[in-house]
Amino acid sequence: MRFELFIATRYLRAKRRQAVIGVITAISIAGVAAGVASLVVALAINNGFRQDLQDRLLGSTSNVNLIRVQDDGIRDWIAARAEPV
Repeated sequence: MRFELFIATRYLRAKRRQAVIGVITAISIAGVAAGVASLVVALAINNGFRQDLQDRLLGSTSNVNLIRVQDDGIRDWIAARAEPV
């Protein structure tokens, strides 16, 4: 029998005079299970929030930004505004 399994069965199957150890073990196991469950839920909520925030930020910005280096304006802007045929 492996050492870890021996220790686990020893504390899970306590004798009558050591009944407190069994109760403490059950409370400890329930506490660890509750902690792991809350961690999984918190990580799932955080991941969903991150994905939603990322979608909103990337959806509100353009894919290409055009910036002109010179400050003389856009030449022939009327022809550039007209739709191509």
